[in-house]
Amino acid sequence: MFAFLNKKNFFCFSGILLFVFIFTACGAPKPKIQYSVDVAPIKDLQVIPQNGLYFIKEPSKRIISEKRQIQLSEFYKRKVLSVWHDGVGHFDRDYAFWPASVMKKNPGYGENYRIHRKEWVKSLLDNANADEFPNLNWSAVVINRVDLRALPTHRPRFSRPDGFPFDTLQNSSLWPGTPVQVLHESRDKRWLFVAASYAGGWLLRREVLPVDSAFKQVIENSQWVVVKKDRIPLKTDNYTVMGRTGMTLPLLDFGNDEFVIGVPVSRNGKAVWQRVVIEKNAGVSLFPDEMTEKNAAEILDYMVGEPYGWGGLFGHRDCSATIRDYFAVFGIWLPRNSSKQIIWGKTDDLSGYSADKKVELVKKAEPWKTLVGMDGHIMLYVGDYEGEPVVFHNLWGLAVKGIFFKETGRLVIGEAVFTTLEPGKERGDVKRSERLLIDRVNALGFPAEHPQKESF
Repeated sequence: MFAFLNKKNFFCFSGILLFVFIFTACGAPKPKIQYSVDVAPIKDLQVIPQNGLYFIKEPSKRIISEKRQIQLSEFYKRKVLSVWHDGVGHFDRDYAFWPASVMKKNPGYGENYRIHRKEWVKSLLDNANADEFPNLNWSAVVINRVDLRALPTHRPRFSRPDGFPFDTLQNSSLWPGTPVQVLHESRDKRWLFVAASYAGGWLLRREVLPVDSAFKQVIENSQWVVVKKDRIPLKTDNYTVMGRTGMTLPLLDFGNDEFVIGVPVSRNGKAVWQRVVIEKNAGVSLFPDEMTEKNAAEILDYMVGEPYGWGGLFGHRDCSATIRDYFAVFGIWLPRNSSKQIIWGKTDDLSGYSADKKVELVKKAEPWKTLVGMDGHIMLYVGDYEGEPVVFHNLWGLAVKGIFFKETGRLVIGEAVFTTLEPGKERGDVKRSERLLIDRVNALGFPAEHPQKESF
């Protein structure tokens, strides 16, 4: 193909190529390398059983004692209900408007890959009405699955044009029936800032309903039911609410084979509890569910394969929401973010150890209740496979680096999976990143050992 090139022409041709390369490289930010495990498989997902029941050793063995579970679940209920009883002090102006200073300096990118206009940012912040925070204070309940936004808008903000799915304005999400306290409204009165027990954020006014003392008394004085199986239908008179793993609702009555639970619906502009009948074996249990190896494995099997959803995006879970909802079934309350979850109970610092020593320490921990943490990610230790510790986690991807690229990208997994602590180590692109999961692991967490001395 290049037979026509003599030595002089070769250098000229090379110079042109170099010019084109430099010119195009400097013209715009280079997108990160990003490709799917569907086209670049990893051994862990081909070999390790994607089934929690595989890792069971003693199905009926209690992971946490009955007495301890009762203590933990009582704390959980108090924590969830605390927002109706002045337990919202940490949801202050700094929390409600933290993106403002960042967006003034860097508006970020929108859903169209374009930089947000400064005029849009200004109007958004003006509508948030920070100077008057807080301008409301009333109790409410969420009636559908909702996103909690960091500012009153559904438009995303990405730090770079190819930043999907990491929308920095996506705070979290809430399941139907979640108690919240309404603290603020936007200038146009369309958006409300609300506080739940583990997160606060903005949602549209129509997504919450005010509650009265009679409504509160039902959930405060009733035994609770917890949803175990993800996306089970709870049929009210007018529509169907999707029950999600970790979602709690009051038990109104029960029979031999069924529960009658309360689902919040609107009546004359206020929330009331509607009676919904569901079979006991349909994926619900009394709260908390007994934390045995079999029950723990079943919860993970309900969630395995769920697509990754940063901050609850598209109704899915990210790593910390996956861990939070798993423990919620067993009455163990956790904060929203992975950095807070790993230190919620007792914590062992692993940051100074070698990879081999970290593996040794993980294997000595108790499966099903031990968290494995790193900066920005959280996992649950479930047992071993052929001598290697296995964790359950929902992650976007693994760091990779191409042969000719300086910038690190991702091999996208994008769902909840069982892996070792070295997924992808057999791949050259993952190795070149020098960032295997085990290298980044820095702590073990034991949330069931939280002292529960927090005031409400």
